[in-house]
Amino acid sequence: MAQQARLSTFIEELRRRRVFRVAAFYGGIAFVIVQIIDGALEVASRIRQPSKWSQFSHTRQFCQ
Repeated sequence: MAQQARLSTFIEELRRRRVFRVAAFYGGIAFVIVQIIDGALEVASRIRQPSKWSQFSHTRQFCQ
């Protein structure tokens, strides 16, 4: 019982100090940053890929 009371007191102290709210805020910010980076990398990979026509003409040169 004493251990449960200490745990309850500890959780109440975390709530009083708004630790859960700050952790959720930082988690949300981290999620947004990861999504932005993921989108930027996807766009960058599309830019680096040659078009289908240039792939075809390049293959055609080596097959002749």
